[in-house]
Amino acid sequence: MAATFFINPNSKNLLIKDVIEESIKAAGVILLITGAGGADGSVLKTAGIGSVIGEYLSYSGMGIFIPFLIAAGLKTAQGSSTVAIITASSIILPMLSELQLASETGFILSVLSMGAGSMVFSHTNDSYFWVVTKFSNIDVKNSLKIFSSSTAFMGITAQLIIYLLWFVI
Repeated sequence: MAATFFINPNSKNLLIKDVIEESIKAAGVILLITGAGGADGSVLKTAGIGSVIGEYLSYSGMGIFIPFLIAAGLKTAQGSSTVAIITASSIILPMLSELQLASETGFILSVLSMGAGSMVFSHTNDSYFWVVTKFSNIDVKNSLKIFSSSTAFMGITAQLIIYLLWFVI
């Protein structure tokens, strides 16, 4: 026989089973995309593609923009901000001297730059995109126009502020 536990006796008397089913419908896609993003990040890190790109960029003279570009590229490719920052940090750390970021201030600005890069362009492979889209009842087309462009603007603006700090500090 089905469980007879009620969530709120004053409401519609939903069974716990019903609540769990509704939760899985709402969050299932988000959990699936988050897991796929983490797996993709691991593949990129293991394959060494990020290291090759990072070494190539370290000689470009772009300094504080390199941590941003690597984190932004990883975030856009696989969706997870956390995976982007972790992977980018493992790529950036060995090249801090070449980027003239080996000081304590340079290290802090590099971390901030990776954080700014990890905010850039949240789209369909990002679980946060789906949290905002699904729970705000926004259709995907509008969410891509408004939310994705907003995250790109936030990340780029943050990076420009970090770039200005690089000169001041």
